Amino acid sequence: MKIEFKYSLVQDLMYHILAHIKVENASNLYSKEYIDNINEAKNGRCVNIRAAVNFFSNYYNENFERLAIINFLPLFCSSVQELIAVIENYYAFTQEDKESFIFPLNQLLKSECVFYEEYWNKLYNTTAMDRKAIEEWIKNEMSKYEALFTYFNKFAVIGFSYSLTNNGRGYGGEASFNAVVPFVFNESEYKNIFYQILHEYTHQFTDEILGENIRMDDGTHDISEKAVILFDYYLIKKLHKEDTASYFKWISSATNVDNCDEKLFLSVFKIRDDINEKLLELVDKIIM
Repeated sequence: MKIEFKYSLVQDLMYHILAHIKVENASNLYSKEYIDNINEAKNGRCVNIRAAVNFFSNYYNENFERLAIINFLPLFCSSVQELIAVIENYYAFTQEDKESFIFPLNQLLKSECVFYEEYWNKLYNTTAMDRKAIEEWIKNEMSKYEALFTYFNKFAVIGFSYSLTNNGRGYGGEASFNAVVPFVFNESEYKNIFYQILHEYTHQFTDEILGENIRMDDGTHDISEKAVILFDYYLIKKLHKEDTASYFKWISSATNVDNCDEKLFLSVFKIRDDINEKLLELVDKIIM
């Protein structure tokens, strides 16, 4: 099966900034550990950006449903200059959005890029062996689930990010399933990253099954998460039952469900019977 791996300074610059902003929902990327590591790398040579993001973090939270697209716009840009232009001209942003959030965000992207470009290039150059190792492992693991890609007639695009601190981001493509996930160095974390990739891919069709406009503020996102988590469990159990234990372990760490087993899992991630039936039917079609 065809798999493409991508690394992008542009996307990572945005996630680098978002790691400094506390968000009051499941998309939160704030990480004190990441901030501490960055401050150590700067060694007093560059401005601490916490003060800058404090200026607009409340506005971002209050208008999240409209502004959250900034998590995804970098995925379609090939340079920081292009990203800044795309953000400034995005059709859904109001004039108030631009004055209270977009203009200061873009100014921060420009100023922080001076430090981050050098920092990112150094990381990329020094992780050549680590990149080769994780890419080979992921290729082998994904080949076990080739039936999924054959059914949808799509290939896999995997973006690894040095600054994405939590979960991942999935985005649509006509010919491919696309996801961005954190880059990890320890092989013991590879399995969790694979499940995160599968999770992001699955969102791209289980959300359609729900037939909802998925939002963070009305409960539909919680339902969509349960649907994704259930579908992946059904698929894993059908194709590679031996992986269910590690999947439950990943779910436990990702959702704070302690000591997750099948009984607890099915009681926690319960959805409407009609949706559940559609998920099961799709799994059966995929493995035929």
